[in-house]
Amino acid sequence: MAGVFRKIRRGGSLLAVLSILFVQDNAMAAALIPSTPANPAPTGQSWPGGFDNSRITLARIQSDMERVAVGKPRWALPAGRQADAMERIVDAYAAFLHDDIKGMDAALADINGTTGKRLAHWQASMAHGSTTSPPPQAEYFDALTKAAASPLALQRLVAGLRRVDALLILELAEDYSDINLSSRLMPVLTPYYYNPINESWLRLPCRTIIQRSAAFAQVASGMKDLAGPLLSCPSRETAFDRLEAQARQPDGFVPYRLFTPPETKPAAPLPPTKVDEQHAAREQAMITLPGSPATSWPILKKAAEQGTDGRLDYALALHAFRPVSATGTAEIAALLAPLLDQARAGDQDNEQLDPYDGSDASLVPFLRQVSVQGIAGAYTIPCAALLARPALLEATRSYYGSRKDDALPNSGCASGPGEITVFPDMIVEDYIRATTKADGNFIDTMQGSAVFGALKRQSWQIDRLRVDPRGLLTSDRPAMAYPYQTWAMTGITAYQTSQTIRRLYQKAHQALTAYALRHGLSQQEAEEAAKIGLFNLAYGATCGEAVPRQSIRALLLHKAPMASIKAALALPDQGEAPEVLACGATAPLDPLLHVAVGHPAALAALLAQGGNVEQGNSFGKTPLMVAAQLDQQDSLRLLLQRHAQVNAITDEPLDPSDFAPLHIGHDARTPLMYAATSGSLTTIKRLLEAGADPYQADTKGYRAVDYLLGYGPTTSGNRTLTAAERKEAVRLLF
Repeated sequence: MAGVFRKIRRGGSLLAVLSILFVQDNAMAAALIPSTPANPAPTGQSWPGGFDNSRITLARIQSDMERVAVGKPRWALPAGRQADAMERIVDAYAAFLHDDIKGMDAALADINGTTGKRLAHWQASMAHGSTTSPPPQAEYFDALTKAAASPLALQRLVAGLRRVDALLILELAEDYSDINLSSRLMPVLTPYYYNPINESWLRLPCRTIIQRSAAFAQVASGMKDLAGPLLSCPSRETAFDRLEAQARQPDGFVPYRLFTPPETKPAAPLPPTKVDEQHAAREQAMITLPGSPATSWPILKKAAEQGTDGRLDYALALHAFRPVSATGTAEIAALLAPLLDQARAGDQDNEQLDPYDGSDASLVPFLRQVSVQGIAGAYTIPCAALLARPALLEATRSYYGSRKDDALPNSGCASGPGEITVFPDMIVEDYIRATTKADGNFIDTMQGSAVFGALKRQSWQIDRLRVDPRGLLTSDRPAMAYPYQTWAMTGITAYQTSQTIRRLYQKAHQALTAYALRHGLSQQEAEEAAKIGLFNLAYGATCGEAVPRQSIRALLLHKAPMASIKAALALPDQGEAPEVLACGATAPLDPLLHVAVGHPAALAALLAQGGNVEQGNSFGKTPLMVAAQLDQQDSLRLLLQRHAQVNAITDEPLDPSDFAPLHIGHDARTPLMYAATSGSLTTIKRLLEAGADPYQADTKGYRAVDYLLGYGPTTSGNRTLTAAERKEAVRLLF
């Protein structure tokens, strides 16, 4: 699903909840595969994708190896097109399957020679004008050369496979700093921050392991991390003998979320968390200070003599709960003076640090610096002080936009002894999680340390709702009724996503309104504060800046009568709303044909008016892909009758302005991959009957079966199928 910020960040790349595995009832040993014709086209078609970038070459190589593994012909190339020299790896693989080791080595030798020339060219182009130090690319390729000297044919093949995917990935880089080949992570097994090259490997087709599990174990042991993921099996299984059993009987493959690892020795219990009793005592004293000053003040004053945190807590207690006076201001200034001098002597990031003058504003930069410089560690501002002086919350706000924000002060109202337990944290978190489907996972896909700043800002926004809902009333009130109201009109998947967000927004709004009422706000004020706060937590929520007026898109999405739709289509602008078009400047705007997929009669009318059955959106997604993803049977049937390309692939344009340094996301997706993600078994079968290729892979090497079982872009898998239907789908797609 296209996200609000996705066009800016990645040229409009897809964000949808996708998943699949690897499976079909085929226990044929790879060694018995019949010979493969040189390059005849499957189902009479030529390769449906582009030829202008390495990521599509990766997809084509993986697709062709999968086809060769089952005795199918490779994809034909259109007239006038030549294969990339790296595609000789498919020849090497085919020769290996037929025990033609001499032919395999000849193909690998060609690859080695071409790789050396292209790598030298890449290094020369990177060195020109580059100010960064190159990562150890040469060492990586040297290690592959040593691995290729093995007497084991399979290891030589794997070394060649790594040489190919490494070179193709390097050729996508824009600078030395973009990539370190040694840091590529294994697929789905390792949690990680988003990086466009994660999971970018070529893998030998899963069936290759049949009768070869011992050889694969030997290669994995000999090459270690250099081997990368060896097989394209849709499985979290790591034992090669069990993987072979699954490849022989694909019913043994299970969805990612249902995989149960073999029994292992239970981990030793973690030691109990050490409680900071002094911190807890100070926090409790701060909480009870207004009602029990005689008891609390001595505790806080004594704490000021025991450490920096105690000194800060005492100073903030005096600031928050003692009446303002010249004497009091002088006392607090004297208390903080040693820490102020220490902060001034350190790296204060050009921030002006003035002595305490009785104001909140004089404390905010001071608290920021004593925390960031480590004078007070990562200081936690007591919740009682924040509730009494909400302006101090500004010290916890993202300031640097980098990892340094992680060292800023924390809010004692969010966790710890002073945590406000009545705040509806879980409801708010559910809402935030849902908004990531609209904003393109904006935070998680950030590159570098900027993610820390974004996370800190998000925490600060939540704390504004938690600590000072009244303070939100000074902000502008959003005109829209709910977040992404205008963005919802940009496409059918956007609309469906927005409705999920809308339900969770309403639930969170109700809970936060009730919470704000406890803080003394009126009903109207509480509702307004809750709305402002929730909009602040959703990136791009006000895309378009205004409520969309009635438009052709709204008519299509709301399944209006055909008379109304035809009247709108007859208008000069086809009834487009300017607010939606304005949102489309930053959020990809899907063609009307895509929006009409949910309204088959309207889709037929648009096609009858000359609509292009292959019309793609900003990243090449076609109407057939939309119909497959949304399981729209009538529209799917209509599009197939109009000869929609059943093996079309997405092809996101490369944009140098993208945030991602390497353009190698999950592209080259097919209608079958979309169907496998969320469609019915009927839709999957219909596409296969129409000639959909189950062996086609995306730019990460994943096939429809991986999307089905949750081993592709996400781990959720297809949740619309019953267990029996899923097993049948696995057999069809493996």
